[in-house]
Amino acid sequence: MSRNKKLHTMLVLAGLAAASPLRSGQERSMTQDPTLNNLVHPKGYETAPPNTFGHVEKRGTGPVPMVLIPGGGFSWSVFEPFMKNHDKDYTMYAVTLAGMGGTKAPPMPPEGTSYGEQTWIRGGLRALLDLIAKEKLDRPVVGGHFLEGSQIGLRVAIDHPELVRGVILFAGTAVMTLPNMSPSLEERIRYQDERMAPNWFKTVTLETWNDNNFPPRSYSLDPERGAHLFDQVSHGPLPVYIRYLLEFWASDVSLEFGDIAAPVLVLTPGFPEQMLEDEATKWLRYYFLDTWNGVEKNPLLERRTIEDAAIFVWLDQPELVEKEVARFVGSLANR
Repeated sequence: MSRNKKLHTMLVLAGLAAASPLRSGQERSMTQDPTLNNLVHPKGYETAPPNTFGHVEKRGTGPVPMVLIPGGGFSWSVFEPFMKNHDKDYTMYAVTLAGMGGTKAPPMPPEGTSYGEQTWIRGGLRALLDLIAKEKLDRPVVGGHFLEGSQIGLRVAIDHPELVRGVILFAGTAVMTLPNMSPSLEERIRYQDERMAPNWFKTVTLETWNDNNFPPRSYSLDPERGAHLFDQVSHGPLPVYIRYLLEFWASDVSLEFGDIAAPVLVLTPGFPEQMLEDEATKWLRYYFLDTWNGVEKNPLLERRTIEDAAIFVWLDQPELVEKEVARFVGSLANR
């Protein structure tokens, strides 16, 4: 395959930017607005201090400390049902990543900073370490969700395993895999820096973003719940969403599976098979299933499938998820 053909294939499979239509039977908006610059904050935007969370919500009085990190633009509140059910089991800190859920985002990195630097993702990791230190948490269990939450969870299991008992990934992702292709990390980074950011995301409109975003049924198999979750992240701000997304695309934590030194439980969403075969949603396999190819490289990585569940596994199948979480946390008692 030629380099140009390979890059085109990456674009087609990238998910948000040029996947097959995500809503069967509907035309997607592909509108661009050349007056936009989604790679910087709007003029006058008030930023948060670097390396901080947008919000921290403490709940529960249980003996095991736990930090919950949602991704995908969502706030801490998506974990509220889980926290209500376990206020006697865990002392929980549900956080909102800076810029998500209506909070202030960090400053944009200096112009020319590669997405491969993982500036905001590593800022979230730094905020997590600071929270552990500030609250004097005794090796908490870290729960990471979706793209950014799982990236931070995996990073702490690789870089700071002594600070945690274990990591739980709720519908986590390690890398955006591509069928029949294995682009190097350098190629991934270069493609986001040189092609996707300046040629697509810089001028994409909110309408186009939403039409090509994760559809409601990928969030939850319950239509009403899926629509409610979609609405929570369908109003922007695009510069924040785009920065986090491109940092994820310019990464490949699967290369470091062998370096994970804390127990990790991966709760994979068991999407209905028709969703994984449907042209409109089959790319979900790349994000949430194929991303764990090679997990057997490390016995500390354990993967369990939550059947009949979408990305919000703990909302679709609360009893199954809570059972797996309790089993995993129990196994860490002597660690």
